[in-house]
Amino acid sequence: MKLTPEVEHFLEKTNKHYCKALRIKDTYLIYNKNLEEIGFIDSEIRKLRKYVLGESWVKGNLDQIPQYHIIYLNVEATDYLWQVIETLAHELLHIKEQDLKHGLPFQNKVNDIILKNTFF
Repeated sequence: MKLTPEVEHFLEKTNKHYCKALRIKDTYLIYNKNLEEIGFIDSEIRKLRKYVLGESWVKGNLDQIPQYHIIYLNVEATDYLWQVIETLAHELLHIKEQDLKHGLPFQNKVNDIILKNTFF
């Protein structure tokens, strides 16, 4: 799908809503179009950007100030908005519960984020 201004606005609004519901501070969303311009491109991202829908990073640690969160969303890797929303919820869960591994409990929590916090 194309990252139009409307889609970007919707994703930013959804991100803020989910962050508030999960009680985590806002995350920075980055997209294909602005990776280079913010200087956040490296060889690993170049490899990933064609194949993944999302990636997340936590910079700093819980004792360190400032700590900030970044989520990369590859909107153009899918034709479906629901996949981008699911990816956003998935990456936010990685930020919220950094020790939780992929599997059914993880996916159930992702589903809960989406189903319990839908505002559209």
